[in-house]
Parts: sequence; C-alpha cells; structure tokens
Amino acid sequence: MKNFYILTFIICFGYLASKGQGERVLFTDNFGTYSNGESLSGNGSGWNATGVGDFTNKINATFGASGSSCFGQLATTGAATAYQEMEVKAGETYVFKAYLKTTNNKIYSTIRINVGGTDVATSGNVSANYSWEELSITYTPTVDETAKFVIQKIQGQVLNVDKVKIICTSCSNKRFVYDFHDSKENWVSGGGCTLGLDDKGMILNATNNQPIARSGDLSQDLALNTADYNRAKITFKTPYAMGGQGFGKFYLYDINGGNTQFATYDFVRDAANTSTFQTAEIDLTSNGDYTGTIARIGVRAPWGIAGGGQAFIQRIELYNDIATGISESETSNYQVQLYPNPTTNSITLNLDGVSNVNVEFIDVQGKLIFSKNQVYSQEQINLSGISKGIYFVRILSDLGNQQIKVRVK
Repeated sequence: MKNFYILTFIICFGYLASKGQGERVLFTDNFGTYSNGESLSGNGSGWNATGVGDFTNKINATFGASGSSCFGQLATTGAATAYQEMEVKAGETYVFKAYLKTTNNKIYSTIRINVGGTDVATSGNVSANYSWEELSITYTPTVDETAKFVIQKIQGQVLNVDKVKIICTSCSNKRFVYDFHDSKENWVSGGGCTLGLDDKGMILNATNNQPIARSGDLSQDLALNTADYNRAKITFKTPYAMGGQGFGKFYLYDINGGNTQFATYDFVRDAANTSTFQTAEIDLTSNGDYTGTIARIGVRAPWGIAGGGQAFIQRIELYNDIATGISESETSNYQVQLYPNPTTNSITLNLDGVSNVNVEFIDVQGKLIFSKNQVYSQEQINLSGISKGIYFVRILSDLGNQQIKVRVK
C-alpha cells in the first residue's frame, strides 16, 4: 500500500543529530511506504531504474539498515542503477547519502551524481559485503542543470539500499524533516513510553497517559535558527478515543534548558479519526517565546492515550511559509497546467520547466487537506473522498511556488 509522505523530502536520520543549520531537505526514502516486492520505478515515488531487472521494495524483518524491516533492492545479477532526478542550482551545495549492503559485489557498488551522461561526483566502493555502510558525496554545480542522483552496481549480485537522503547545505530556503517510515531517526523516549519501529511510522508505546518522544538526548544540538522557520507540520495516527480536548503537544528545546522546553504548542487531533494518519499544522510564531536556536524537538501524544496504548508519528517538518495567506499565484520560473478543472475525483499536472514538484491541497480557510511529494508531469492525483467545494492546489519547488484554484464537484 502506498503512502506518499516521502515527500517528497524529507528527512530524519542519523545526520540530523548533528547541526542542521543551512540545510534544506530535498528527498528522503526509508522504504517503509511500499508493499513487499512493489516496483519503485514509475509508481509515483520518483525512482527510476536502468539495466537488468527492476528496483523493488523489500520487506524482511530487521534486515534493513539500523534494524529496520524495509529497503530497496536491485536484485538481478548484472549491471543496474536506481536514481532520482531533480533540478540543481548554480552555486548551491548538494549532499547525497545512502546506506548500501552488497552480497558479493562490494567493489562494483557506488553512489554517483550524473549530469548530461557524465559523473560529476562518485563515492568510493562499498568496503565490505553483507553489512550496511553509508556512502556520501557532495556536488556544487556552476550552472543551473538537471542532475541524476544514482545508486549503481556495474555487475555482481544483489545490492540493497536504505535511508537515502538528498540535502542542500547552502540553500537559503530551508526545510527540516523527520521521516519516520520504518525508522525512529535516532529519537528517544522522553518519558511515559518506549519507542518502536513500524513501516508507516515511529510507535510511541505508552506506559502512562503522557508519552513523550524527543529527537535526541541532552547532548543533541540541531542548531536550527528560529528565524528560518515559521511553520511546523506533524503527521500522526491515534488509534484510541479522544480524551479531554484531545490536543497533542509539540515542544522545542534550546541547548541550555535541558528537558524544559522554551516553546510549547498544541496540535489539533480529529477526534473521529482513529484509523488513518492525519496532518496538523502549527504556527510557530504564535508563541512569543519562539526565538533563538532549536537544539531538540519533542512530541507528546494527544490526550486519550493510556498505558498499553500506541500512537504513531509518521513525519515532522519545519519550514518557512513566506506567503501565509491564500492567493491566486506566486512567483516561479516554470509553468503548470492543472486539469480537469472543475473535477470530480482526480487532477493531473502538466509541468513545463521543472521535472517534479511537491503539492499541497488546501481548503479556502487555509487548512491543509493532504500533501504529496515528488509529483511528476502527467501524474494523476486521486481526489476521491474530497468533499465538493473550492480548494487551492499549492505547488512547491526550489524554482518557486504557484497556487491554482480548483473546484471539486
């Protein structure tokens, strides 16, 4: 079953335990989104495959990186690649990371950045068979161009892939993401729970009615400047009846405060939804104490949970929404057509000047209905279950943002 909160973007891994200032998350995939054996090329995930065989999802308990269950796989003997393609901008620095595990082909397996058929950055070979190893490469283009972020084996047997991430370390427009598909992203319990893995999100296994998870222990310093972020989104699932007001809590900690947060926010839970993931959006500027530097992030499960219960966190994102109001258009360097409009159960984007975008579907009050990352030209977006009415489709890219009004009838 697909869940497209890859989105796009990204990101929640060991490297987030280091200083995150200046980074923009462009892509991440922990492979917890897909069904076992599902082809990852052409399924909307943004992956492409060349050479022998296909790039497929694999589910095998604890065989993924860091004891996870899900990973990608180039399984056919011979030369093969899996890659993501995106626009990169002159003067910006891009970091591409991936965990690889080989069988008998360590000297043939690398990650690469390719432009116009030429490799512009290449990692060293995997150093040992049968164990996970993180490879990393960096590239700073001199002109705007399209780059392929490639995982490659030039021959040999199975190549396994996990915890892929692409970030821009110099982009002024920053986006900080934790993606908990099949990953705890080094988060720790802050009390009232233990943390577990699930292919759709990190699990808070509650031991009392106030389970808290934190992005790291007291030694962590994400060094995120509050001036760079004015919004947060949290995607979560609460399979229990709502208690009290039903709010969850979102906490921010600085380096000097220990486990005492410097800013606290309520995030709203849909009381009727106990079966699917929902997304809450938080205005970080609504708290007057929101200044300085963020060292850690914390989440408390919404009220209603009890000892023995579970809550799930799928994604947390900090970003800067410069245009917070609803407007008909924003500045961008590419063209988008959306059809049909009006529509009944789906829309399709035609992109010119950009290979893929992130999409947010918003109602007229500005509430986020759903989001989807890595949407490609001519890709159909399912709107079944959306109520009749007027909505805005916000289209996000490093080349600029656009917003188009659409009517669902």
